[in-house]
Amino acid sequence: MGGDRNLLGGINKLNIIIAAASVGQAAPLILLLLRSAVKNRANYWLALALAGLSINCIATLFLQFDMAHQGALLLAFVPTAVLSIGPALWLYIRTLTQPVPAFRRRDALHFALPIAAVVFTCGVIIDGRLELLVPDMNVSMTSQTSVILIMMAPAVAQILVYLLAVFRAVTQYRRRLVEQFSEIESRSLNWVTGLFGVAFGLWLAWAMTWTWSLQIGNSITAIGIAIYIGYMGYYGVIQRSIYIRHGVRRKRSVATTANSGRESAHAPPAMEESAVSETPMLDRVEAGKYVRSTLTAEQIAVLQARLEAVIKTDKPYLEEDLTLADLAEQIDATPNQLSQLINQHMGANFYDFINRMRIDAVKRAIDDPSFDSFSLLDVAYISGFRSKTTFNSVFKRVEGMTPSEYRKTRSRQATAA
Repeated sequence: MGGDRNLLGGINKLNIIIAAASVGQAAPLILLLLRSAVKNRANYWLALALAGLSINCIATLFLQFDMAHQGALLLAFVPTAVLSIGPALWLYIRTLTQPVPAFRRRDALHFALPIAAVVFTCGVIIDGRLELLVPDMNVSMTSQTSVILIMMAPAVAQILVYLLAVFRAVTQYRRRLVEQFSEIESRSLNWVTGLFGVAFGLWLAWAMTWTWSLQIGNSITAIGIAIYIGYMGYYGVIQRSIYIRHGVRRKRSVATTANSGRESAHAPPAMEESAVSETPMLDRVEAGKYVRSTLTAEQIAVLQARLEAVIKTDKPYLEEDLTLADLAEQIDATPNQLSQLINQHMGANFYDFINRMRIDAVKRAIDDPSFDSFSLLDVAYISGFRSKTTFNSVFKRVEGMTPSEYRKTRSRQATAA
């Protein structure tokens, strides 16, 4: 018995430390998210999710310090806070990955359960039965457990539904990235996958706690919330808005493109006159692709001619963050028209289309003696790539060898000639 009591006391102390740490890190993160929400509206929703988790942590502190009476009102609204986490996470991901308003009137439906919980809680309070909603108060355990389960069971189920919805939304979003952006590494939301894993583990701990009243479930939940708050808050603060206001960007100067800090008048050698039309990915048309086309053959020819002219003269692929909408504006077309032209009549998606031209620019620079003093990373930056990882992976996928291997091969060939 003494050992069990000591173990229970140790667990309670651990829960207090973790809950306090969670609240301590959540407060500044919420403030940072709200401050940055002017530039990234999605952060309002992430701040709401963190606030819901924080309320749960504060409630834990009240319970662990045997202060249920003092924190009764806050404890009564814990189910409401928990019910708000799922919708807030979903709206965060949706606002981050889709060009839609941060809130639409029909989005209020996502908060139907939290609103119902508020109404139910207020009714119980008005009826003078607040003790039914607060653990550890002097009331029949059977009555209290029944009421709390009525409140928390929907919360546990709802969070799982929204987690699955978030996972599905991110998966679909990643499939769309290659159709709209030439740089996807900073937009892939890989951190959300980790967030999903932590959230799912947290959900299991929550389920154990509220279904079987397992004491260890409280500790696992506390640890999970602490990790979740820190992980989600940190990446939420540094995550930039994905769907920005599109427009033709200023042409990149060499100082802008050469991120290595080199100030040089060098730019990738110009494409040969036939380079665009002879790029392997162009003019690769599969049978049946034109059947549902909204563009006539004449419109397709005009758009392709405009595209080739812009690529030869303006080299838009040198813009490291070039988007489908940017390029469409430069050729006086809609993003949908350009997407159809590239996908159906050039046999590529936008990401591959632009990065293949960047690879060609790198290859021309490697063959140009004036670039011999440049590192491969310098050449990659000048050619439009933003990161070494993307450059290496795209180059190897396109050429079947690494950039270093290609440069050595071309050097040997030049020496032999």
